[in-house]
Parts: sequence; C-alpha cells; structure tokens
Amino acid sequence: MARLRQWQVIVNKVLEKIRNNDLLLRLTCNEDNNPYAKEAPKWPDILMKNVFPMPKEPYSVSEQKSFINVYIGETVPYENNPYYHEDYLFVEVGCHIETWLLDNGEIRPYTMCAMIDEMLDNFSINDMSVNKVVPEQYKVLKFGDMFYGYRMTYKLSNIGAMNCG
Repeated sequence: MARLRQWQVIVNKVLEKIRNNDLLLRLTCNEDNNPYAKEAPKWPDILMKNVFPMPKEPYSVSEQKSFINVYIGETVPYENNPYYHEDYLFVEVGCHIETWLLDNGEIRPYTMCAMIDEMLDNFSINDMSVNKVVPEQYKVLKFGDMFYGYRMTYKLSNIGAMNCG
C-alpha cells in the first residue's frame, strides 16, 4: 500500500530534522552535565545507537545514555473516505536518570522534547502531512529501571490508500 511508503518518507523527514539540529544531537549523545561544551557527533555514529527509526522495547536499554525513537504508531482511515487517513507519528525521548539534570539548570528530556516539538508542532511540512502537523498527546514512559522519558504523538493527515503509479 502507498501509505506504507508514506511512513518511510515521514520518518526520514523527522530524522533529517533531528540530524540538522546540532544542539539536540549534543544533548542526545553527550551524557555529561554540560553536553553543549562538546562537539555534535557525526550522524553515522549515532543512527541506530542513539537515534532509532523504530520503537524500542521497554527494558531494552542497558547503558547510560539518551535516545530518540521515531516511528509511525498508527494509521486510521477517515470515516466515509478510505483514500484519506490520519497517521500518528510517535517520537520518544528516553534518558538514564543520572543524565537528567544539566549544569545550567535544564532538565535534559524536557529540553530534548521541546526542541523536537519546536521542529514539528503546528507546521506545514511537505511530504509529512497535507494539513499542519498537530500535537495529539504527550505521555510519560518507563524504558527500564533507570530509564524514563516521554512519547510525543503528532497527528498527520494524508492521502494515499492506493498506489496510482
């Protein structure tokens, strides 16, 4: 189905936005209390290590680090029109509890979530959504004994229940 191809485009678009945000990459990959003092890591060094285009199972995290998961969690067709659907984009931020507090008073997962939200919330983003990206829900998650974070859910409106090409 064409919507499955759309999922890949949507997730790649979000990954591109994360990749281009040096401050977010520093927060995600530098576990110390002053991550801004270090240089942003190279994208190949963190993809599939700190940034994942998929959900992660709870309790699958073992080393002290922060991470971001990006994936489509659900698609719901519009009532009375199978050619339009809403995709629900899930972006999860998880951090080891020892990495939450930064020297400057920031709380790492809140800052990371805010940066991601500033990239997506209420924006018209080509290839992601026909309408503006709408924030739907924010939820606390437990990823393991020492890992907590948040799931941000965004509603996207799309066309493409059929592959016309």
